[in-house]
This record gives sequence, C-alpha cells and structure tokens, in this order.
Amino acid sequence: MVHAYSQRVVSLRRAFVTLTALSFSLSLGPNAHASTVCPPVGDDSYAFSSPDAYTDVLPVKGGGFAWPALESDTDSALVWLNLQGGSDPLEVTLVTSNLMSKQTFAAGTRGWRALNASAFVGLPTGASITVNVAGGSLAQPEARLHAFANQLPLDQRILVLAPHPDDAEVAAFGVYAGRRSTIVTITAGNAGDFNYCESVSDPVAHYRLKGQLRVIDSVTVPWHGQVPVDRAYNLGYFDARLQAMLDQPALPVKEAHIDNDDVLPYRSYNQGRLLPNVSRKATWNNLVEDLRTLITKLRPQIVITPDPRLDMHRDHQLTTVAFAQALEQTSLHPKVLLYTNHADRNLYPRGPAGQDLPLPPWCAPQPLEAHGFFAHPLSPELQTRKLMALESMHDLRLSPTAQFRFGWQPQEACRHVAPLPPPEATPLRGAVRPFELFFVVERPHLLQLGKLTAKIR
Repeated sequence: MVHAYSQRVVSLRRAFVTLTALSFSLSLGPNAHASTVCPPVGDDSYAFSSPDAYTDVLPVKGGGFAWPALESDTDSALVWLNLQGGSDPLEVTLVTSNLMSKQTFAAGTRGWRALNASAFVGLPTGASITVNVAGGSLAQPEARLHAFANQLPLDQRILVLAPHPDDAEVAAFGVYAGRRSTIVTITAGNAGDFNYCESVSDPVAHYRLKGQLRVIDSVTVPWHGQVPVDRAYNLGYFDARLQAMLDQPALPVKEAHIDNDDVLPYRSYNQGRLLPNVSRKATWNNLVEDLRTLITKLRPQIVITPDPRLDMHRDHQLTTVAFAQALEQTSLHPKVLLYTNHADRNLYPRGPAGQDLPLPPWCAPQPLEAHGFFAHPLSPELQTRKLMALESMHDLRLSPTAQFRFGWQPQEACRHVAPLPPPEATPLRGAVRPFELFFVVERPHLLQLGKLTAKIR
C-alpha cells in the first residue's frame, strides 16, 4: 500500500476526534465513522493502494517547484503542502504562466494538507509552479506529489445514487452530464425544514407537498445534464428514516411527519419505469431488493455513491450500506466513486463558488483508505449548467414567500421555522467548482465499508 506522506496526528487532533465522535453519537446517532469536523492543528492523512499511483517529493525553491514527468494517462493529482496559518482563513494559490488553482483552508490551519493539483497534469516536465500562501506560510520547503491514472470507463454506463433530491447534482453533475448516466434517488426528501409553512401551514399537507416537489425535481432536473426522465428514478423511501428501516429490516417504517408506510405516493411521480410504480412498503429489505434489481438491470460500469466515512449525514452513509448489500448479492464489479456532500459542518469546501477545492478534512487516528483519487474537471460552461440545475431544486431556494417579500417576517404560526443556513453552508456556494472530487474504491473495499458502517449506532 502507498501511504500518504504524513501519518502523524497530533494529540490535540486525536482528542478532538474523540469529542467529535461523542457529539455525533448524540446528535446524528451513529457517526463516530465520520471524522471531518477537525481542529485546524494536525495532519490530514490518506492512504492509496493503487499500484499505478505516482509519488514524488518536489523541493520548493524560490517560492515554487518544478513539475515532474508523468504518464500520459494521468488524470488526477494531489500536492501535499505543510501549511502554517494564522487568525484568518488560509488561501493557497498554485500558479503557472497560464494556469491557476486557489484553495482555501480554515483559520489556524497547521499541518500537511492535500491540494487538488489536477489542473496541472498536462504540464510539460520541468514547468515551474509558484506557491503563494495568503494568511500563512509554508512550514517546510517541499511539496509532495501523488498522481493517479484511473482509466475510468466514463464512456460506459454510469449509475449515480443520491440519498435525497439534489445530492446527485451537488456531487456529480459534471460527471453524469452528457453521458450514459442513470440517476437513482433513494428518498423523496420529505423531511427537514418546514420551508413552505406560510403557504401550507398544516404539517401533514406541507411535508406531503414537499416530498412531491422534490421527487419531481429529482427526475426532471437531470435533464439539465441531458439525462432524460426515463433514466432518472426516485425510489420514494422516506427522508431521515433509513436508520429506523435498518434497525428492523423486515418491518415497514412510517414517514417522519405522515401516517404512511407505503412509498407509492411518491414513487407514482416517476415517469420512467426502471421499477414498477406500485404499492410497496418502506422496509430496509425492500430497499436492498430494489437496488439489487436496478444494478442487475442496468449493469453499470461506474457507480457513484456517498462516502460513508466522510459524509456526516446518516441517510448518505446508509445509502451506500444498502448499495453494498445489494451489490454483494450480484457478481458485478463496478468501479465505485465515493463522494461527500456533508463534511466539516457543511463548510467544506471553503472559499467562494468557482474556486478549486482540496481534499475534505480527515482527522481519525487511522488514514482514510482508498484505491485512488479522481478529480473530474468542469469547464466554465458546465459549471454554469450545474449552477442552474441546482437553482432549479426547490429545496435549495428561498421559499416563495421569502422571495416575493423583501424584509420578510414569518407569520406567527411559522416563527418556529428554522432560520436559513448561513451563505457559507449552502450548496450553491460549495458545489459549483472547477472539479468534482471522488475516492475510488474496488468491490471488496466497498463491501467492507458497508458492513462497518451498518454496525455504527
């Protein structure tokens, strides 16, 4: 196995992980697995097993380093820098005569961090890359390179698994757009904030409407990426109820806000027929069977699903658990790309929309393991299309009332509605970037992750 260069995690960071795991167990249930809310002091640590990965230590002289010779099929690269920041957010810029990548880290960052350097993989050998650090400095005069030739079959069948409507777009719009892609959304998204209280104040009617709106979004918005409605399907299971389903796999589970345990009220909005749109109880066993039926039918060469270690949302973790259990019942061996939409209190990636992004923070005692790392580039035109796709999602916009009233104040009956998230925690800022980042894993690793994640409570 090729390990990331620094395996050291300082004692402060390790202690913080213990506290974070406790906090997760109390607030999100079973999340000692997700170690992405990290103190700024300490080294991020990852380990890659791909035999094709290229590593090198590049001395930083005169404020920059020389780009090494890489194989022609290299598609992704990481540059590790040992950073020392201050009281302000730390911005690192890698720049050549015609390329620039700026990436932002939290205030007080100190330690090794992995920057996405995939924009530079086509540079000629010896090209000079300047390193500028605003808000801090380099603690060591060297850069450590990790390059990957993934050889992913992106021209073949791709399956994107989304726990909720909009997750596929946040994570992988650039990958699925214009390709032989199928988007499968696990839940109707019929929980969460009471977004439309002023329009529909009855909770039952509100959450039924919210689920219907989000199901329709999940099967129509992919058309922004040329994925037609017959290749986008919502299974209709219930938002925030996957853990209850897993706890008693054969027993139907009701919606969070409605006395209903049948997925048909939401599944009936599908226009495609990847599965029969008929009455079906919301059980874990049915979910796994549905996924097994789908992957057997679609036979994808690539499956894109949440990383159950990095993504802090339990529905995201359990989406991949259900997929792993379904995959184990087949002989399929797809390449699996793991994404995260909820890391570092939804502050990852930091910095403004349009800026490049580093790897997510990881501060567990052991390195995060994967076969490889893949960065998919998005042209400016594709970033604009992704932005418009996200903006088309009801749940990512202001409510209609908030949009047509400046200085909106909620009605008395709606004053308990949760406030809007701060702008820095919204997908419209975090998701639209020049790259979409994934960890690549093989079938055995994915099955192991599924088993480990299912045991966490």
